Amino acid sequence: REYYGEVKRTSRTSVVLIICGTIGALLIGLGIILLLAHNWEQFSRFTRVILSLAPLVIGQGLAFWVLWKRPQSVAFKEGTATFLSLMVGASIALISQTYNIPGDTGTFILTWMFLIVPLVYIMQASLPAAIYLIGVTAWSGSYWNNPAKAVLFWPLAAVITPHFIWALRQEIYTIRTTIISLIMII
Repeated sequence: REYYGEVKRTSRTSVVLIICGTIGALLIGLGIILLLAHNWEQFSRFTRVILSLAPLVIGQGLAFWVLWKRPQSVAFKEGTATFLSLMVGASIALISQTYNIPGDTGTFILTWMFLIVPLVYIMQASLPAAIYLIGVTAWSGSYWNNPAKAVLFWPLAAVITPHFIWALRQEIYTIRTTIISLIMII
């Protein structure tokens, strides 16, 4: 104890808040996507654009609020960044579908992943990093028959490495670091 100092304990309340906040953000984001998808064909094109961009604007507003009012809250940062990550993908898909923008699954996934990378570093959130790694893996898997493109997985995955190292140095025994470590290993 004299050499290492006291053991830093994390309260169960903060762990439960992070887990519940993240699960809540995931469920709310997926619920919004399902609600819009169910009634999509009945809306006009202008209404579709407004509905496509509204969750994205709400997510960005929440992210700015968290960075301004609660910059120390890990639960708020993780939940908001996860919600915004999902809303970026939903907005891209809905706008592409509304205006019949051509493209394949690989292009969609790569565009989505590039747009959520700043969230990882601005919000210092590990779940968007995990979403990014899963997305980049899915992107490289969609090009399994084209090894020249699939090999780009490694530089794309390396984009998250500074966040991974930061997370390991900051808080090695937390659930955030465990999740990002598990995704990096897989």
